Amino acid sequence: MSGADHELDFHRALLGRRKSFALMIDIGLLIVTIGLLFALVEAFDPALWLGGAGLLTSVAGWILWKREPASVEARLVERVVAVGRIEPTEQFLSITQRGDCIEVSWQSIVRLLAFKRDLLTTDLICMAIETEDGAYVEINEEMIGWQRTMTHLSEHLPAAIPWADWWPATAFPAFATNPTVVYNRPGGGDSK
Repeated sequence: MSGADHELDFHRALLGRRKSFALMIDIGLLIVTIGLLFALVEAFDPALWLGGAGLLTSVAGWILWKREPASVEARLVERVVAVGRIEPTEQFLSITQRGDCIEVSWQSIVRLLAFKRDLLTTDLICMAIETEDGAYVEINEEMIGWQRTMTHLSEHLPAAIPWADWWPATAFPAFATNPTVVYNRPGGGDSK
């Protein structure tokens, strides 16, 4: 089983757990609403009846609104399209974003620069890949395959700094760019 297949299995399991949890919440809200309606029958207060009807409508609307007819696989495909995918192979790094696939040869990589984008409430760790023809490609930690790519980076680029060494320097302190050179091709390029 490839790393990508393993990651898709992980996401399928995670979505299955979320679906089960959402079903438990739905059942709980339905029980509370039915209990409230029985209490309203006993009291017959018009204000309580209006409130109960409003609550029942809200709960029913929320349950119907959050239901998606799409399968787990369809949602996974939507996520892959939205955040992208990184797939390292022996010869190149395959990067798919918004339906476009770029293959970057490991031999053409001149520099890797890890940095952080401030997204107001969170940070996004990114990596700029510079190739020998001067092109830049950006990948980030939200992309499927990020973790696998980062842990196996030194297999393809032996002079690259290991993930465990560069990640803390990039991640902390929070909300700062913290650029960190992860790889400079030996004998070529500066080491800012």
